[in-house]
Amino acid sequence: MRVRRLLFAGAAAAAAVPLLLGAVSARGAEHEPGIDPAPAGPVIAYRAARIHRNGAEAIDDACLLVADGKVVAILPTRELPPLTPIIDLGNAVIFPGLVAADTTLTGSGGEGDLSLGAHRRAIDAFEPWEDSSKILERGITTLYLSPDRNRLIGGRGAVVKAAGQHRVLADASDLRVNLTPEAWFPPDYFRPPIPPTSENPLLPAIAQAPTSRPGALLALRDAHAAAGTAQVGEDPNADGMRAFLKGTDPLRVVAQTTDEALAAFALAQEWKKPLVLLGLAQVDGKRLAAEAPRGGAMMVFEVPLFGATAELGSAWQAPEPNVLRDLARLGPVAVCPGPYGRWTWLWEAASAAVGYGLSEEQAMDAITSVPAQALGVANRVGSLRDGRDADFVVLSGAPLDPATRVREVYVEGRSVWSAADLEAPARLSGSRSSHSEPVVVRAGTVWTGDGAPLTGGAEVLLQDGQVLAVGKSVPHPVGARIVDAGADAHVTPGFLDARSMFAAGGVSDARVDLGRLAAG
Repeated sequence: MRVRRLLFAGAAAAAAVPLLLGAVSARGAEHEPGIDPAPAGPVIAYRAARIHRNGAEAIDDACLLVADGKVVAILPTRELPPLTPIIDLGNAVIFPGLVAADTTLTGSGGEGDLSLGAHRRAIDAFEPWEDSSKILERGITTLYLSPDRNRLIGGRGAVVKAAGQHRVLADASDLRVNLTPEAWFPPDYFRPPIPPTSENPLLPAIAQAPTSRPGALLALRDAHAAAGTAQVGEDPNADGMRAFLKGTDPLRVVAQTTDEALAAFALAQEWKKPLVLLGLAQVDGKRLAAEAPRGGAMMVFEVPLFGATAELGSAWQAPEPNVLRDLARLGPVAVCPGPYGRWTWLWEAASAAVGYGLSEEQAMDAITSVPAQALGVANRVGSLRDGRDADFVVLSGAPLDPATRVREVYVEGRSVWSAADLEAPARLSGSRSSHSEPVVVRAGTVWTGDGAPLTGGAEVLLQDGQVLAVGKSVPHPVGARIVDAGADAHVTPGFLDARSMFAAGGVSDARVDLGRLAAG
């Protein structure tokens, strides 16, 4: 990364910033009410070979102007006002920070034994001091925190950033409801009196709903009715439902089949709530598009991605071809990895979504602007429009190209993660700096020379004449050259001749030849 700063002083410095802000404000895109299009702080321009405002809008050889952690404008480099400090990113591509519409960071540990838990809040399980480098290295800057994932009413979700000074975007967002069989047959509710007495005896455990989809819908309608009749403090779920129904946050329903999705539409209409559908991997896209109201929901499709096919159960079915093309007729579609993949695999989910019927532009929006809309934070993140937070990713190439790597991540205009810190492990250990080009060699089999070989595909990272890493997958430093020898190739250490006669001169002796033959 090259930095170019033009220094100036006196009256010129005082006049340049207002002039610059006025120029970019006049050229900027449409602004939403409440968003200041011209921040008052100093402006810095990030120049790149291409800048994506969103999936469909990209500008070549442009500058992203940032001030006070906000996007001021995107301008072609030739139109940049004079005296603007520039950070030149070379041939890189700037892309909006990714938005994860669903995660397993929270909600998977059993946050309560109540099947109906509208009072639960995912934000209470958020640990902002935990290391988020593994999230940032994937280009994810905003993410959803889930309440209990396996309860009929899990609770209220939350939206946070992976880094930055202002981490919490929404401490109580949508209400998560799970209509799939994962929420059926919850544990019986049991609270023993302490101590038990004749006036306060031990009572049997109370069976909880649901045990079927009709039972789930009945329990949800009863919970909705109780929110209007129960006294404050009498029922925690009723208190939570009452608070949710008073607000404008959407209802998030986990639904995998067409019948579950249609039931979710009916529930949202009864409660007069916007709907976010999550899952949808087993829906009949054509039937749902025909029977559901158009524009009645935002959808988060769980793309089937797998660490190993052995994890699949016998009942698993692949989604229909072009299912996303049918779902897109109902409304915007976001994507996230399904339960068999890691939630951070958003790039892979977007690439796979193209195979299920989305265009490349729609797939890019499906991991940025659309999930931001579904989470209710599109006025802050998800696109690089004027007035939004300057959360962006610096890429080595086209966003959905498998060879593209994340070089750097910015949140609110500040660099929070850089691949340069991972380029050479030798640098981290304090050894000499490296100058040669890193090389990653791929082959079907890698013989380490110490134990059994690595089969089924493996990689070797080489730099400065040394082996830096060997494994099924090794770090790919920025600018690394990839040498793929093929699935049938073997990579081995150099061979050692323990009986060489290389320096024996020109004497030919039959005993030497026989000895070498015996040595193999």
